[in-house]
Amino acid sequence: MNKKHLYSLVVNQLEERLNALSMLQDELREALTKDSKSSAGDKYETSRAMTHLEQEKLLQQQQVFKQMKARLSSLDPEHTHKEIGFGSLVETSHGWYFFSIAIGEIVFDQTPVFVLSNAAPLAQALVGKKAGEKLVFQGKEIAIVGVC
Repeated sequence: MNKKHLYSLVVNQLEERLNALSMLQDELREALTKDSKSSAGDKYETSRAMTHLEQEKLLQQQQVFKQMKARLSSLDPEHTHKEIGFGSLVETSHGWYFFSIAIGEIVFDQTPVFVLSNAAPLAQALVGKKAGEKLVFQGKEIAIVGVC
């Protein structure tokens, strides 16, 4: 599995999510400008308040994704690891894991890869381990096949 290409896919996924949030924000902004005050004043005010709340939620999500992007940009995808840590691509007996940012499962070269932050419980259990080691996590034995 090519870590550099996987890294590019993760960057693209994050960009797509940021773009989707921007589009939603544009739609909400447009909805606010098109929303005209009607004779049902309370309904109008409630609608505007709900739209503002949605905008705030989107801004918070965007902030989180921007922080993820900054964290991801600090990762060197060409660096190989002897032990598991931030930036490691790990093959285990239970699948592939890329320790970078928390975006969940993606499919790379028809293989599911779980993209996790180092704050994830599994990441914390694996940090510092090397290929060939085993550990028990949530009652399951996990063998570390490879680390790069």
